[in-house]
Order: sequence, then structure tokens, then C-alpha cells
Amino acid sequence: MQENDYYRSFGDRYADGERRLAQLLHSGGVKPQDLPDYIHASEVIDVMDELNDALAEAGVTISESEDLASAEGLDELLQDLPSRAVAVEIRKLLHADSMTRWAPNDLDDFAALGVALPYCDIVVTERRWRHLIQRAGLDARFGTEILSDLRKLPQALSEYAA
Repeated sequence: MQENDYYRSFGDRYADGERRLAQLLHSGGVKPQDLPDYIHASEVIDVMDELNDALAEAGVTISESEDLASAEGLDELLQDLPSRAVAVEIRKLLHADSMTRWAPNDLDDFAALGVALPYCDIVVTERRWRHLIQRAGLDARFGTEILSDLRKLPQALSEYAA
């Protein structure tokens, strides 16, 4: 598959959206206590079509899904979707830090970590991501060992296999 401008633009659009949210947050346009609601909303919007399709396919009625009409219900839903729970918790930490610099490749990192963290026993990642994962308690939540030094992987694997 040859990379093209359309594919490359995904990361750019993602980083631009995160920068806009950060600018709103740090300019006073969004109150810090409201940040989780913004992050939850953006995550739900990202899966809205698939969620609606899945609910319809499962025959879930509007009355059966009325819990999703509240911020709390949507948060519970996101916490039940492991890849989204990872993104929500890490994004909250990143946006709380006014020094965060969003880059297009962050989208790739979120996509990889969102799958690896909940479903793998050991994940090797950059120190930045390891630190955030541990601060958010996601390693404990999913029972995943997080490494940022590839040289430690053989030892971790041998301990895991024992």
C-alpha cells in the first residue's frame, strides 16, 4: 500500500483538533473541570456511527439505551470500551499539561496503545507513554507490564513464562 496525502492527513487533522481543544482549555474557553466532558464527547463522536450500527444490529431499543443520554452513561460506556478508556485517560493527562505538544504521530501511538495495553501482558513503549499509562493507573487496571527499555523485554518474558 502506498502512502498518500489522504492517509497522511489523518494524523494532521487529529493533532490540529487536539491543539484546538488545548487552546480553548488554556485560554479559559473551557474550564478545567469540563475537560473530561469534552474528551468524552470527542471519543463518543468518533465511534458514534459504529455504536449506532451495533445497537441497531443487537436490537437495542432507545428506551434500553437511555443511560447513554447522560454524561455519566457515556463515560461508563467509554470505560467499558478498553481502547477508548486508554485514550480518554491519557488525553485527560496530556490536556491537563499546558506544555503538551500534539504531533500527528500521536494518533498512531493512541491506536497502538489502545489495543496493546488492554490485550497484551507486556507492552514496550516510549518513556513518555509509559509514564502517562502508569500515572493513569492503566497498567494496573489491565494487568499489563509496561516497559520503555527494550533490553528488559527478555527478562520480563522469562518471568512471565515462569
